[in-house]
Amino acid sequence: GGLKSPVFFHAIQSTAMRVLSTLMGGAVAITPTDMQKKMGMGINLGNTLEAPEEGDWAPAAQETFFDAYKTQGFQNVRVPVRWDKHTGQSSPYAIDAKWMSRVEEVIGWSLKREFPTVMNVHHDDWLDDPNAFDSQLPRFIAIWQQVGEHFKSADDNLVFECFNEPHLMTADQLNRLNAACVSTIRKSNPNRIIMISGLSWDSPQWIQSGELDIPKDD
Repeated sequence: GGLKSPVFFHAIQSTAMRVLSTLMGGAVAITPTDMQKKMGMGINLGNTLEAPEEGDWAPAAQETFFDAYKTQGFQNVRVPVRWDKHTGQSSPYAIDAKWMSRVEEVIGWSLKREFPTVMNVHHDDWLDDPNAFDSQLPRFIAIWQQVGEHFKSADDNLVFECFNEPHLMTADQLNRLNAACVSTIRKSNPNRIIMISGLSWDSPQWIQSGELDIPKDD
């Protein structure tokens, strides 16, 4: 029942992340500012659902982990997810139903305990490549279409993080990725809080360079 998997702290307060909300569809249940305050100190369920296969890098996730997080005083949980290994390589880029159910189960354990819970797409080297970006972007969009639709009824404690630590793609490509991610999620989740990233592994210094375009969110 202990914390057996390697974890690290990840805070939404980082200036390398920008949090978006929308007014579309009525009043937002919780604003990004309020969510930031609510999140407090967080923990990352690392090396678990982000491994090539769950269990490759750390013990498989267990519901007791989330009770331990509560006991230790953590206030939010980030769940990195590697969708790539469970998604088709050609259109319609279907996500394996068993994997989707497993992710839902783990996310559900966190939400059941009222943790603000950040879920992302992780280890996406297949997209973080200037030469492959244009051909791979439709697959990325399809992943978020399916994830957004599947989790559209989840409560407001679920936060979507578009991409983890981009560092090879160009600034223009990143801005296109963020815009595509936000617009795709908004079709099924009009009021979901979304996190976007900057280049240089989400570097605050890069964010301050002025190259990041905040996607239109209406």
